[in-house]
Amino acid sequence: MGLSETYRFAYESIRNGAPGLSDATCAAIARSISMKVSLSKTDRATAAEARADRLAKALEDISSGYANCDDFQDAQDIARAALQQETQP
Repeated sequence: MGLSETYRFAYESIRNGAPGLSDATCAAIARSISMKVSLSKTDRATAAEARADRLAKALEDISSGYANCDDFQDAQDIARAALQQETQP
């Protein structure tokens, strides 16, 4: 749902749920809701980018570490350490 759809949905919901409010009040509340939704999407996207960066780094560590491994157990240890690092906040 885009920003204008969010605004329109919020406005209509407020208007129908609280018919005593003025159009200006409904519009102000709907704008506030749509801005918060927009910021929330931005925050989630930023967090997802950060997780993707950590995962890419972990995969890079696994790849570079695996090239220097003598056996599969070493590769598993490197992968486990990278995964633990990736899942930490």
